[in-house]
Amino acid sequence: MPIRLNLLREHQDAEEARQRDPVKRAILGGVVMVVCTLVWAGVLQLKAIRSNAEFNNIQGNVQSLDKTYKLVLEQKKLIAETEDRLLALQRFTTNRFLWGSTLNGLQHLLAGTEGITITRIRGEQSYLQQPEFKPKTPKEGPAKPATSTEKVVITMDVKDMSSQPGDQVAKLKSSFSAPVVPGSPPATATNQVALLTISAPLTDKEGTGRPYVTFTLQSIYPERVRP
Repeated sequence: MPIRLNLLREHQDAEEARQRDPVKRAILGGVVMVVCTLVWAGVLQLKAIRSNAEFNNIQGNVQSLDKTYKLVLEQKKLIAETEDRLLALQRFTTNRFLWGSTLNGLQHLLAGTEGITITRIRGEQSYLQQPEFKPKTPKEGPAKPATSTEKVVITMDVKDMSSQPGDQVAKLKSSFSAPVVPGSPPATATNQVALLTISAPLTDKEGTGRPYVTFTLQSIYPERVRP
């Protein structure tokens, strides 16, 4: 029977003993863990890069929408201001003081009056502007829009050649105290009529020779506040 000799047996045993060394296994395990950790860190880094790109994209969209939103608000504010101006113009057109109708109303009012002649009439129409009020603090009260206050004054020089000169003053004051035209203040409001001057009885030397008096009436219409 042949005898087999393994001349490398001792070397193989040493190699197996070295492979079974726990220190080497620990080192190998540590290397594997480090590699896994690096791989996982790389995966997380890629996810972070992707998330950051998505965030930048979303942020760009938000900024674009924010610009659009601000533009819409500006357009909305401009439309509201334009509508307010159109409404103010419409109110002014429909409610403005009508001088032609006023003079026509005075003409009809004086048509049946005995011996009365208007020698001069002067009309004044003015507006007092009140700027918009924007409170800086709540204590200053609510905001107030800009307004204009309309003031109309009519001054008339009158010659009274009636049978009793001067008796028509009270009648004319009563007639002029009420608005006589559409577009004037409501009928519940009355004009302030004042007798500014009145002369002593005079004689018409160039005409009929009849006595007469002259006087001046001033009619102040109630003030109207327009937005």
